[in-house]
Formats: sequence, C-alpha cells, structure tokens
Amino acid sequence: MIDLLIYAIDDRQSFEMVSKIRDKIISTSPTTRIPIVLVGNKIDRKDERNDRSSTTDLTHDEILNTGSNCLVESNLTNDNTLINSDYAEQLKEEVEKLRQELNVQQEIHKKKLEQLILDEQNAKDENLRLQRKLQIEVDRREQLYKQLSESESSLEIDEERALNQKIKFYSNNQQQTTSLSSLSSSSSSQYNLVRSRTASSPAFIINRNLEHLQRRRLTSNCLESNRSIE
Repeated sequence: MIDLLIYAIDDRQSFEMVSKIRDKIISTSPTTRIPIVLVGNKIDRKDERNDRSSTTDLTHDEILNTGSNCLVESNLTNDNTLINSDYAEQLKEEVEKLRQELNVQQEIHKKKLEQLILDEQNAKDENLRLQRKLQIEVDRREQLYKQLSESESSLEIDEERALNQKIKFYSNNQQQTTSLSSLSSSSSSQYNLVRSRTASSPAFIINRNLEHLQRRRLTSNCLESNRSIE
C-alpha cells in the first residue's frame, strides 16, 4: 500500500508539514515509498501568484530533494474530474445492479406472497367443502333415524292392531263356542223330550230339521268372522 502526501504549490507551509510527515514515516520504515503530490490551481490569477512568489514559491533545490518519491502534477484538476467521472459511472452501475437485484427479489417475494394467498384460499375452500359434506352426512343420518323411528312406530301399531284383532277373534270364537254349547244342550234336551215320540211323528221331524238349520247357521257365521279378520 502506497500513501500519498499532497501539498499545495502556492502554500509553503503545507509543503513543510508534508515533508515532516514524510520524514517521520521514512524514519520508521525506510523501505516505504511515499510519493508527494504537488497540487496546482490553474485558475489562480497571475498577479496573485506574483504577489505570493516571494514568500510561498518553493526553491528549485527543495523540489529536487524529494528525489524519485516526488510526483509533480500540473493538471490534477482535470485528472480528478476524470476520476470523479469514472467513480460516478461506477456508482451508477452499482446502483443499477442493486436496483435489478432488488426488482428480482421483489418479484420473487411477490410470487411467494401470491402462492401463500392462493394456498390459504384453497385451504379455506377445502375446509368449507368438508364442512358442507359433513353437514350433508349429518342430515342424511338424521333423516334415516327419523324414517327408522317412523317404521318402528308403524310396525308397533300394526302389531298392536293384529294383536287386538286376534284377541277379538278369540273372544268371538269363545262366545260362539259358548252359544253353540248352550244350543247343543238345549237341542239335546229337546231331542230327549221328543225322543219318546214315534219316528213318524211330525213334531219329531220338525225338531230335527230345526236343529240342523241352527247348526248350519252357526257354522256360516264362524266362517264369515274368520274371513273378516283375515
């Protein structure tokens, strides 16, 4: 690394200060090269330079004492302008590069954000779909339970009706059986009373015909009752 010591050509004090600094550095590190840059201002007016020449101009020997480490620059202003222009151009390129990288990062971030929003929306839609499906299944099961309950109630009613009909049928049969028994008893007693009569007696024939008709009537009533129950 090479350090530069700069002094103004129209300022003797700056040259002396720079020379002292250079001497201290060389005494510390003799192998170090330290160029001394001579800065001149081209817009200095001639009369002002002449007025300061007696006190500020450097002697020829003082300039030669700098040896190979001295660098005299007479047009540093133009060089500085070129350097500044290059540096500004470099800064512009760097800014443009950073702007492009920023745009790329913003585009990537935008795509990621859009993907996250899309995933969130898809998750919401899927959740709503599952909720609707669950509600449909719940409604279907409730409907099935309702139909099953109604079917069970209908079966219970039918069973109860059939049981009542059977009970009624048995009750009617019991009554008819009782009536038939009583009728048979009365017929038997009448038959016994008439039995003493002769076989050719008209009263005997009438009683037998009457008994036969009563039995046929009871039998037909029982058949009609069974058919109505079925």
